[in-house]
Amino acid sequence: AGTYRQVRLRLSGAELELTNGNRYTTDDGSLKLASHGQSGFKVFVDPPIVIEAGVSRTLLLDFDLTKTFKTVPATDPLAAATYKLHPVIKASNVSESGELRGRVLADDGAGGLAGVASATVSILHPGEPDPAQAITTTGSDPDGSWAVLGLAPGVYDVHAMRGTLSGRTNAVGVTAGTIAQVDVKIQRRPR
Repeated sequence: AGTYRQVRLRLSGAELELTNGNRYTTDDGSLKLASHGQSGFKVFVDPPIVIEAGVSRTLLLDFDLTKTFKTVPATDPLAAATYKLHPVIKASNVSESGELRGRVLADDGAGGLAGVASATVSILHPGEPDPAQAITTTGSDPDGSWAVLGLAPGVYDVHAMRGTLSGRTNAVGVTAGTIAQVDVKIQRRPR
């Protein structure tokens, strides 16, 4: 029982496989752990998680894979000789956070909508135009579905893109312990 503001995560090994089939592992040295390999990585929990006797709590550890792996050399990720692993992790108390879920959709050419696979979905502060400033990102599954867990209660904009297609749904409310459904229709950006 107590209040926890930090956890320590120790990684003993890791493997990264790219879309082109290249594999990097800590076993062969092609994937290098940051100096935290022995002592572990500090993960801050904000707001802190309060553990009470007889009450279960769920702590979500969300790895931001877009920031966790760094290429060496940095010029071509698909042809890198090695990768450095420095986990970027957000910890959330599931009982005090909410979820956004939905689908990325596009015209199917027959007057309907179809799910879009491999779209990038960015969760943004309201009014933020730049997806590079996202609070968090995720990808869509083959049917266009996506989910982001562990969001602090508040209002967010959702931006989705794949290639030259993009779309946005603004002012989506998230409350603790609930799931908000958000579908985003993407289309060609005007020139």
